[in-house]
Amino acid sequence: HSLKDFTVHMAASNKSTSALKFSQETVTIAKDKKPTAAVIWMHGLGDTAAGWTDVVRQIVNSLPFVVGILPTAPIMSITSQGGQKNTAWHDIEDFQNLLNNKFEHKEATKLLIDNLIDETIQKYSIHPSRIVLGGFS
Repeated sequence: HSLKDFTVHMAASNKSTSALKFSQETVTIAKDKKPTAAVIWMHGLGDTAAGWTDVVRQIVNSLPFVVGILPTAPIMSITSQGGQKNTAWHDIEDFQNLLNNKFEHKEATKLLIDNLIDETIQKYSIHPSRIVLGGFS
């Protein structure tokens, strides 16, 4: 199969009840119109969904019953980077002493991802046991 066999589309998540929003539209990669499993892939600090589309495309190519879903983190100030704004799932106060971090925004991010999982279940009728949440940092 060639890469042109893939359907890639963008969809905004409007159902979030948290104060945070995905900073870009979520990328969805699917070969099958009725996938029976999903991989939701979260990128690392400063990255976007676009940085991982090729990897998720390879997963979907190998497992065509899977839909790949790639959200892009909200943009927020990162304390350990002097307040610089970046895509991030939560704040990081100190890279050297992670145990003392509060990880501000982690609960709001959890709501975003919970909503994305719920949307995936509803849209594709995929059982929760067939959804994998993964990422790289």
